[in-house]
Amino acid sequence: MELRTAAFTGASAIPGLGQLTEQLAQAERLIESSFEVISRQSELVKRLQREGDDPIEARRLLAELKELLAIHFADRDRLRELARSEQRYRA
Repeated sequence: MELRTAAFTGASAIPGLGQLTEQLAQAERLIESSFEVISRQSELVKRLQREGDDPIEARRLLAELKELLAIHFADRDRLRELARSEQRYRA
């Protein structure tokens, strides 16, 4: 909806610096919480192995969590670049 509105009004669809700063902070929080979840999942895999249980599903979830973390990093990097571009534009 925002992109359509911007296209019809001629306004920019790129968020302003304040909005980018908040989105960047959110991306950083997601990265931090992802590390915590990955750590707990890694411990679960180790515990299952120690107890002789099959950790295949826990490993699969761990791999998916690591992929999600990579997405969070890419999103954060994209937001950083947008913020830098916005700062250069305003300078």
